[in-house]
Amino acid sequence: MTVPGKASPDRNRPVEENLDLFQRMRAGEFEDGAYTLRAKIDMASPNITLRDPVVYRIKREPHYRTGDQWCIYPMYDFAHCLSDSIEKITHSICTLNLRTTVPFMIGFLIH
Repeated sequence: MTVPGKASPDRNRPVEENLDLFQRMRAGEFEDGAYTLRAKIDMASPNITLRDPVVYRIKREPHYRTGDQWCIYPMYDFAHCLSDSIEKITHSICTLNLRTTVPFMIGFLIH
């Protein structure tokens, strides 16, 4: 946790190649877990949650709303802010009980 992270050999892959791989992930061309989509942030950050976190993963699991339409899903860290936005949650309380992973968040709406 005190040493900067090590960059993946694919970190500087061209945008076009990344977009192609993401479309192929979405189309179901790869097995579960074969690829992930990571946010390119900062591998040297002292905050480990900012070291190129995984945003999407391949997981063939039926969804309660969309069935088998999708085989890629957002990770909690990424989905949390999206669902807060959809649900119009304006503030989140974050605790430090999970310091080495993701802060526990409780969302609420302020009128």
